[in-house]
Amino acid sequence: MNAFLLLQAIRHRLEPELEQLPLLTRTRDRRDQQSPTARPAAVSIGRKPPTQAGDDYEAPLIVVQAVSGNATEDGFERVEVALRLVVWNDEPEGAENDVHNLVALVRRTLMAHRHAAL
Repeated sequence: MNAFLLLQAIRHRLEPELEQLPLLTRTRDRRDQQSPTARPAAVSIGRKPPTQAGDDYEAPLIVVQAVSGNATEDGFERVEVALRLVVWNDEPEGAENDVHNLVALVRRTLMAHRHAAL
């Protein structure tokens, strides 16, 4: 398995679980005074996705990135993976709660599958 396949496997493990936790988002257009809507966090590999004018904010978003890695002489490879979590909320306390809830869900999901092959 190469690093990209590992990152894809992590994304595929997270996406179904994220459906259980819709978080706030809103459009980029400040003239749009609608109340924020909720949706599950999107998962992107490598970097945040490009945005177009009128798109929603990237938040909520999880970016799965390979930070570093190396191959050893015995044929094993080591990859360090970073998960960058992005949330949006007008209220600081609400944003803090969203981050805690998202971190807890990601941790629970990945810990449940740590002994299973990705």
